[in-house]
Amino acid sequence: MDDVSAQDSAQDETDLEAAAALAQLATALSDAAAPNESDAPPVDETAVQAPAEPSAQSPRRFRRPRMMTAGLLRVPSIPPLARTWLRRATVVALSVAIVLGLSAATPLPKLGPPAPTAALAAASPTAPGPSPSQSPSASPAASTSEAPSPSPSPTLEWHPTATTTHTSPIASITFHNLMLDSATDPTHTARTFTFTSDGPGIVSASIVATSPSDSTTICIKAEDGTDFCQSGATPELNQETVRTHSLWTVTLVSANASTPTVDVALAWPADSPSISIIHGRFQGSPNPDSLRTLAATFRTRAGGPLSLIAAWPHATADAILTLTDISGSRELALDSKSYAAAESIAPGYSHNAVAAHTYKIVLYNEGANVAPTDLAATIAFP
Repeated sequence: MDDVSAQDSAQDETDLEAAAALAQLATALSDAAAPNESDAPPVDETAVQAPAEPSAQSPRRFRRPRMMTAGLLRVPSIPPLARTWLRRATVVALSVAIVLGLSAATPLPKLGPPAPTAALAAASPTAPGPSPSQSPSASPAASTSEAPSPSPSPTLEWHPTATTTHTSPIASITFHNLMLDSATDPTHTARTFTFTSDGPGIVSASIVATSPSDSTTICIKAEDGTDFCQSGATPELNQETVRTHSLWTVTLVSANASTPTVDVALAWPADSPSISIIHGRFQGSPNPDSLRTLAATFRTRAGGPLSLIAAWPHATADAILTLTDISGSRELALDSKSYAAAESIAPGYSHNAVAAHTYKIVLYNEGANVAPTDLAATIAFP
């Protein structure tokens, strides 16, 4: 039995604890299976008192096998040789059973880190990722086990991860008679508008009129995103926004050597609409009105103050501001302000507007011609 125990411990080098438990069990089984006094045949008292004379010719008496106790199990006694083989067979069988039980209950120690394929790592959510030494192209299954990620839409690349369910009414305004610079002029500047949208919705910018009919390039961009541009007589751009607030920029320039005069319409979701223009023209007589005027029309969604602030730095002008209600069939003049030899409207202009009315605000330079001057202005309305 010691031989059996030594062989098992030599074969199971990967599990020292199982081998030790097996050795102890084998020793216990060996002690339990060893012959003891209870296994000895009973002594016949009659034979002790009057032993029979041995006879070579008398047959050997058949002796009824006695019961042998092994723990709680009682089995008939068997010849010594058979008993020895039975002990060894029992020990081997129990040893195998114990080893299998320990192997199933206790994981064997790993001799080295597993090397799962990329396909198994991708198929199992708990599988460890590939080690840094593994090449991503080591297993062709790695490219087929993962679904390809869709490329982000170029129109949505500036969207944040967080969206909003807040919706805002659409604000709209149209700027009239803007003379554009030629794209071939080395000193040209683009008429530039900026505004902030609120909540999800569509932001649009389009050329609604041009004189003469010529090609204009219009571009729209959200914050630090990409410019989306279109050229033509009446180009139109529409972009979706899902952000709580987005800062937008729209630019206009002639697509060629001409300098057309255009009307541009802008619309965006806004709680309190406000829009600014820079690089507008604000020159005096005898220039055409398209170089002397800032004019815009818009419709209010609620009652409240509308306002205009404007400045043309590094120059003075005799400016006139007029406000007209054009909601009905006849225009209704509401207000007029004069600013003599001024560099800006100071303080800004304000008027209490009525809900659902269309207004036209005009800032006009009636003075003498001055050098090309950039006009910056902001219009806000309810």
